[in-house]
Amino acid sequence: MTRFSVPDVHKCPACHGYVLWPNMKSFSTFGIETTWSDGASPMGGMLDQSTARACPKCRAVLWKKDLEVLGTLISAPRPIGNLTRKLAVWFGDKYGYLRAEDEWAAIPAAWKEAEHGDRLEYTDMQRALLFIREPDRDREMFLRRRIWWKTNDHIRRHPDGSPVTVEPVAPELERQANMLRMIELHELACSGYAERAELLRNLGLFEDAIRVLKSGASEIRSSSTAAWTLRWAKAGDADVRTFTNVPTVWSEVEEAMADGHAVPNYDRGVPQPKHV
Repeated sequence: MTRFSVPDVHKCPACHGYVLWPNMKSFSTFGIETTWSDGASPMGGMLDQSTARACPKCRAVLWKKDLEVLGTLISAPRPIGNLTRKLAVWFGDKYGYLRAEDEWAAIPAAWKEAEHGDRLEYTDMQRALLFIREPDRDREMFLRRRIWWKTNDHIRRHPDGSPVTVEPVAPELERQANMLRMIELHELACSGYAERAELLRNLGLFEDAIRVLKSGASEIRSSSTAAWTLRWAKAGDADVRTFTNVPTVWSEVEEAMADGHAVPNYDRGVPQPKHV
C-alpha cells in the first residue's frame, strides 16, 4: 500500500505562495511489473514527486531539499454538535474534540488555502533547465532523463500494444538534442554505460551503441537490460521496448548461449522466454 504523511508546508521562492508537500511513508507497485527499455516505469511519476514538484500557482520547479519546512497541515477536525461540546467542557475533553479545534484554529489561514505541488510536465522541466544552478549534473540529469521519457511516450507501448500517448510532446529535434546532452553528461562523468547505449540505440546510432556495450565496463555486465539493448542494436531496432518481467542479466545470456539455449525473442517488445 502507498501511504503519505501529513503534508509539510513550504513557501515557493518564486511567487511566495504556500505549497503542500506530503512525504511518502510506504510505496507499492500494486502488482504493476511493466517497465521500458529506457528505464521508465508507470509508477515513476509518483516516486519523482518525492524529489521535485511544480508550484501550482507559478509552475516554478521546486526541489524538496531546497525548501524550508514551515510546519505541517493537519486535517480539519470534524464538526461537533452543541451537546458534545458542552459535555467536553463539563466533564473534560476525553476524546480531544476541543483540542483538535484549538490546533486547527492556530494554523495560519493561508496554509489552509495552500494547494499540493503538481507533478512535473514537459514544459516545467524545460523551463527548470534554464534556471538550474551550474554546475549541477545530478539535477540536470534528473530533468533530462524525465524529458527523455516524456518525449518517448508517443513511441512507447503498453503491454497490450497500445501507445502511451498519441501525439509527441516535443519536436523530434528537441528530443534528439536532449538525448545527445545526456550522452555528453555520461561521457564527462565516465558513467552510465548501459543508459548511454540505450540512448544511442534510440537515436539509431547502432554501431556506437554496440561499441559501448562491448567496452567491458563492469556496469554493463551487471545491468539487467544491456543484453537486450545489444540484441536490438544488432538488429537495427531503435524502438522503446516493453518489459513485463525481470529481464535476463548479461551473464545469464552468456551462459544460455554457451549451453546452446536460445535467448528469449519478442512479441511487441515483451520478453517471451523460449526453452530449448
